[in-house]
Amino acid sequence: MKEIFRKYLLCVFFSFLLFIVVWLSEMLRYIVEALASAMSSGVLVLNLFGVFIFFLFVFGIVPLCLLGMWFMNPLAIKKLFMTFGLTEKSLDEEKENEDKNGDTKTEQI
Repeated sequence: MKEIFRKYLLCVFFSFLLFIVVWLSEMLRYIVEALASAMSSGVLVLNLFGVFIFFLFVFGIVPLCLLGMWFMNPLAIKKLFMTFGLTEKSLDEEKENEDKNGDTKTEQI
């Protein structure tokens, strides 16, 4: 019974993490739409503000939310990243390949 309850809590927490990620992606959609309307307005202040909000969201808010979720439950975040094919091992292998060859894979092609 305790094992089932623990698995249930893990599923609830993972669904909460998934909700946060989906919510952040929906927010990004609205930010991009606002950025598009700001760009078409021709007002420089709106253009700069829209670009600032976009970069703040993409490089500030989303990574900080994911980092906070990673600290709360690293296993669930690792599983979330694995759905996109990202693992720490795969990132380390790419770094090792670059170190051995001295080039990136794209430069060899």
